[in-house]
Amino acid sequence: IDTATNTSSTHSRQARLQGNFAAQPTPFEAHLRRYKARKAREDAFTSALDQVFASPGYERWATEPLLFWAPLLALCMGIRASEATRIAVEDVVECDGVACITLREGSNLHLEDLQSTRSRRRFTKHSKIPVPQSLLDAGFMDYVTPVAQKGEKQLFPCDGQRSADQRTAWLRARFARHLRSLGIGSGGFPELRRSYAWRLHSAEVS
Repeated sequence: IDTATNTSSTHSRQARLQGNFAAQPTPFEAHLRRYKARKAREDAFTSALDQVFASPGYERWATEPLLFWAPLLALCMGIRASEATRIAVEDVVECDGVACITLREGSNLHLEDLQSTRSRRRFTKHSKIPVPQSLLDAGFMDYVTPVAQKGEKQLFPCDGQRSADQRTAWLRARFARHLRSLGIGSGGFPELRRSYAWRLHSAEVS
């Protein structure tokens, strides 16, 4: 039995060397292939961004403020869909004359739901991201001001009873359908955020 096994193993090695069996990629080669495939999809998505946000089609699709601003916030500031649905009016602040959006870690939690001291400390952590000129030129602060004047707590108020998680799922689904209507089969908020990260990297912004 050992002789037969050794003979079979030798024949298998010889067959692979002769190209009779397709060589299995190494883990590095498999990772490289996946990276190249993902990069190709991202490059294709990035090249289609002008089409995604082109007027007047984008305005016709974005029938409410959340739909209009959330993808732009992802593209220009790297804000997640789940973060956009939870931005409060008080999170839009001015720092040294610069408009910023405060993103609070754990902002999807309610204060009354936080039991431990550790959770409370985590809730108070936050970061301020400057609003870029492109969004200011698009009228972002012109949108924020009347919302604040109305006394709304959320930047993108919801008339219905949907939770933030439900609104996030709805937002992602609506944007994915918008992309498909333009012939873009793959892509979404993660690709918008990666495009933002790539532009920061290209500009050598850390």
